[in-house]
Amino acid sequence: MVNGRLNPGIVGKSPQTLADMAGIFVSDGVKVLIAEETNIGKSYPFSVEKLSPILAYYTVEDWQEASHVCNELLKVGGLGHTIGIHSENKQIIEKIGLEQRVSRVVVNSGTTFGGIGATTGITTSMTLGCGTYGNNVSSDNIGPEHLLNIKRIAFGVREMSNEPSDNVHRRKEETGSEKTISRSEVMDIVKSVLQELKL
Repeated sequence: MVNGRLNPGIVGKSPQTLADMAGIFVSDGVKVLIAEETNIGKSYPFSVEKLSPILAYYTVEDWQEASHVCNELLKVGGLGHTIGIHSENKQIIEKIGLEQRVSRVVVNSGTTFGGIGATTGITTSMTLGCGTYGNNVSSDNIGPEHLLNIKRIAFGVREMSNEPSDNVHRRKEETGSEKTISRSEVMDIVKSVLQELKL
C-alpha cells in the first residue's frame, strides 16, 4: 500500500519479483504468495484488492462466520463484484448467496474464470458490472448490448383509472376488457419494485 492505496508497482508482477521487493526469497516454481490474515480493513493490506498473485487466507469456524468475513471484505472494496463458494450443500449455497452484496456468486468453480463466464453460464465478458452495491448502472457482465442506444416507440395499450382496484376488476369481468389498470394497482407495482431495490 502507498498512502492507503494499492501500490501500482506490484500489479501483475510475479511472486518472485514481489518476494524480492519484500526482501524474502521464494523458489522459481512458486506460483502464488499466501498470507494468513485475521483482520479486515484499509489498514490491513492483505485484506484489500491486490491485483497480483498474493492471496489472503482466513480461517473461520463455520459457514455463518465465513459469510460474515466475506461481507466485511466486500465492504473494503469489492461491493457488487463476485464471491465464490465450494460446497455441495444447496441450502448453504443459497443462504450465503442471498446474504452477499454481490452480483455474481460462482459455485464450485474458480471465480476468476467463473465470474467472466469462461467456466459458468454467465455471459462472457472481461468487464463486470457491480450494480447499485458498487455504484454501477448495471450488475451484468458488460457486452455490446450495454453500449447501444435503443429507441423504443411505445403505443398505449391501456388507460389509467382513478377507480378503486375492485371496481376495475369488476368492470373487466363484465366487459371482458383488459385495457384498464387502476391507480392503486400501479402504486402496488411501484411499491414492490422499490421493496426489491432495498435488498
